[in-house]
Amino acid sequence: LDLTEFPEELSEKTKQLSLQNNKIKQITVEHISHLHQLETLNLQNNWLTTDGLEDEGFETLEKLAYLYLANNKLTSAPVILPSSLVSA
Repeated sequence: LDLTEFPEELSEKTKQLSLQNNKIKQITVEHISHLHQLETLNLQNNWLTTDGLEDEGFETLEKLAYLYLANNKLTSAPVILPSSLVSA
């Protein structure tokens, strides 16, 4: 889809979210903090940077089990991750 920004107004009931192969550079707490049911988040092959990922956002995803961040422009992984995480 060539998205350059995280989609707005996603349903709070979203469980699986695949946004791979886009040009997303940043994800803020406001983007994901309402996605309490999210179990899988695929962000592979985007333009995310370490500065573009807010640690506090992932902390709120209490059901997140799978987080895919490969092939971005990250120099380090998010520091704060939910205890529900099985694989990152």
